Amino acid sequence: MRVAVALENMEPYSIISPGQVQLGSEEIPEAEAREYYQKPENLLGKMTTRFIKAGAKISLADADLIENVRYVEDMGLEIVSFPAVFNEMVAGQVRPGHKVNIYGYQQRTGEDRLGDLVLVASRVWVVDVRTAGGDPISEEEEAPQQQAGGFLSVPRAGTGAQPASVLTVAAAPEMVQDIIRAFGAAGYTAWVTLAPSSESVKTPVATPTPTALPTATPTATPLTSVSTPTPGAGQTTSDWETSGATPMLPDTGGETPVLGDD
Repeated sequence: MRVAVALENMEPYSIISPGQVQLGSEEIPEAEAREYYQKPENLLGKMTTRFIKAGAKISLADADLIENVRYVEDMGLEIVSFPAVFNEMVAGQVRPGHKVNIYGYQQRTGEDRLGDLVLVASRVWVVDVRTAGGDPISEEEEAPQQQAGGFLSVPRAGTGAQPASVLTVAAAPEMVQDIIRAFGAAGYTAWVTLAPSSESVKTPVATPTPTALPTATPTATPLTSVSTPTPGAGQTTSDWETSGATPMLPDTGGETPVLGDD
């Protein structure tokens, strides 16, 4: 029986495309052929797990689905792991497929260090959860337990299962840098929560800033000159006093007038 072989050298973690594989000419026993890809078309789109030399037969372990090799099919996401304490990651109940918020905290150690809390990454996709020894968390070894809001799982009695303490997530490279910076460089400790759904997170409405209305500049009203009326014919000073007008004294050329007896 013939099996698939590589037409060219293929690097690890490369996606196999048409023209890179073909059906080999060598006949091998059927029992041995079961360990290799027998149809080249079954390799297309899969990811190599090791360096494959041109002309080599491609075994089932040499290539697999992308998500089986690097957890997720999206090649734009970066994969990173970090430790977390059992009781600081939802009692060790975080599982692959969960979306989590990742916080970093530093405890208070004195007056000079009062403690700190930062949100490192939000709504991050969990792709793997393991124990401190590197063993995967087995759902088969755990019994479901009804909790408020859904089902969580607890280790069965007598299984000796270790709690989850290493989290692997897939995220954008910028977010992965934040995770490494927080837990690697800055020395924060991780605290993981199950993230709320995006529909449940309400965006705060910005409070509008009141705009002051422009103050009107008062316009000066021009004064109207008032002319002093001159007594008309037949009017006397007493007539001015009655009307409230100011009488005009005769021009004496600067001399003080002397009132006579007449």
